[in-house]
Amino acid sequence: MTALLSLVLVSLSASPVYSNNAASATVSAVLHEGVVSFVVDHPAVVAMQVKIYELESDRMVFDSGPRRGTSVKWSVDTEVDGAWRYLVSAWDREGSLVLSQSAATTSADLISTVPFGSVPVNTRFVAADSAIGLEGDVVFGPGDGHAEIQEFSGYGGRFDVYDDAGNTASYLQADTSGSGGYLAIARSTTTIGFKVDGNSSGTYAPEVVISGPARSAVFDMAASGDDAVALPVDAVSSDELIDEPGVASVARTSDLVVPENTIATVLQRTMTLPTAGYVIAICSGVAYRQHDYNTWSNGASWGINVDSQSMPLFSHWYLPPTAGPTGIYYFSLATVRVLRGLSAGDHTFYLILSASSAETTASSAYMQLLFVPTAYGINAEDPGKAGTEGAASGQDERTLSIAANQARIEAELELMKARVDALQEKLRIEPE
Repeated sequence: MTALLSLVLVSLSASPVYSNNAASATVSAVLHEGVVSFVVDHPAVVAMQVKIYELESDRMVFDSGPRRGTSVKWSVDTEVDGAWRYLVSAWDREGSLVLSQSAATTSADLISTVPFGSVPVNTRFVAADSAIGLEGDVVFGPGDGHAEIQEFSGYGGRFDVYDDAGNTASYLQADTSGSGGYLAIARSTTTIGFKVDGNSSGTYAPEVVISGPARSAVFDMAASGDDAVALPVDAVSSDELIDEPGVASVARTSDLVVPENTIATVLQRTMTLPTAGYVIAICSGVAYRQHDYNTWSNGASWGINVDSQSMPLFSHWYLPPTAGPTGIYYFSLATVRVLRGLSAGDHTFYLILSASSAETTASSAYMQLLFVPTAYGINAEDPGKAGTEGAASGQDERTLSIAANQARIEAELELMKARVDALQEKLRIEPE
């Protein structure tokens, strides 16, 4: 096939059989990298067949058979000496023959042209009929209620889909920002309902807009903070927030007698935390004990903990005055504690009372629990964070607190980055 080692373009014209269109049909044969592509240019053509013959012997060297579409490729793997001819047949959707054209050529007839590449600009493909063995058809063609492939203003390609009335239903095109893609899906004949801009305003960050007649949602990955997402009012309910703050509480209205030199649970409540975080425990109540004049006592202590038999570091004490008159002495069980380092899951919180030297009675008590997912500063029980009084003061305290909050932000950003990287890997078109 020495004669076909250069690029070839052979064009022929024939009168169409298709009665609804008087335009002439054109056949182009283009050679590129050992493949000859035959293309029929006619709006009615839905299927075609190509046969190749040696001109001298009339021996057939290729037969594509009827194929859906307007192009057929022939891999040149057979020697065809001197001259050869091809027969191109094409049909419309009704199965009628639009074109049956034979042409012969020799090496002297060959002319060069641009290499055969993608589908020609504004090429129309129309559904084929099952009479020639072609089913499951998709109809293409601008303005006829189907679809169109075209060049897009120098930016790349564009694919438009139309409804049965010829209105734009959706389109996919190269992004005008220089790289990426742009998808739009209409919700009416005049309004876009869903838009994806893969490279919004040249930022290389995507933007998704969902627009309805009464409300809309925007996801702009080029923005930060609250501007990155805009949702309709009341679009997110509390059930949809896994780490939303939540409360629990418990009360005691009957007396609890705590024997001398023992620790007892005055109140307990279990919370199921949705994520890791903190619990603010707030307690109030009243307790009393007998005191004898001029008698020294170790008093009583109380606090909040997740261990019912261990008094917390920050607990409270009541010491009746040694010189106080004999009688019953009442004291408050008020206390507040922030419990840190709690993981997601079930946790039980206790208000415990220790009776030293004398029996003590808790007559009433109330405990409230508030789950908070995030800390924005140093907590008193954070190890090594100078959270206790005297460890840091003034400007030092301010610096440490700001640094602790910044560390939290950086940790959250690292987690978000890992999630985004995982999502981008799923969306990657091809490996880098």
